Amino acid sequence: MNSVEINKEKIFQIILEKGNDTIWGRLEFEDLLIVQEGKNVQEVIDGIKIQLRDAESEDDNLNIFLKTVDFEEVEFTFAYDLSQFFKEFDVLKISTFAKICEINPSLMRKYVSGIHYPSEKQLKKIQEGLSILVNNLSNIKLI
Repeated sequence: MNSVEINKEKIFQIILEKGNDTIWGRLEFEDLLIVQEGKNVQEVIDGIKIQLRDAESEDDNLNIFLKTVDFEEVEFTFAYDLSQFFKEFDVLKISTFAKICEINPSLMRKYVSGIHYPSEKQLKKIQEGLSILVNNLSNIKLI
């Protein structure tokens, strides 16, 4: 395997989770696990970039890739836990979003607060609800 095959698109996914007063970001790539805490998403990204620049692997091809990539040109995608999602996008009302997802609003609040965790089936409904919301918003034209 050469370094181009490792991640030729240079797209990395960061999983964001709500901490007490901070955000935790986690990036899993090949044999690396990078964890970063920050006050906001940008601080997490910046910390992860630093750790990626300094990372070393047992895989020589991965080390070559890490040393040659410009992490200022890398694209990050994000996966959120529900608590962090609603903290980050606090313009959304949990109960209104729950109705879009066809989930009981009280249950959705329990998911968001961490009292309960959604099953795969419920998570799929939430993801579908988010897709509906995004689609509806993308079709809006303000006049």
